[in-house]
Amino acid sequence: MPRLTPIDPASFTPEQQRIADSITAGRGGLRGPFLPWMHSPELCDRAQRLGEFVRFHSSLEPFLSEFAIILTGKYWKAQ
Repeated sequence: MPRLTPIDPASFTPEQQRIADSITAGRGGLRGPFLPWMHSPELCDRAQRLGEFVRFHSSLEPFLSEFAIILTGKYWKAQ
């Protein structure tokens, strides 16, 4: 039994829909941590923007940034 009940996209508030559209435009789908975060649209929006900043706007060159992401995922045994 999930801790948080899934939110049906058909019942999204306008703010949730705006955030979901923003996330799916860049990622192709609303999955992973974004699903439970949609219970708090403000948290979801801020977390998504933080991830975007860290991944795409860091001082590292893009290949080094992606390499660090892959190494971190490997270390924590992320799928």
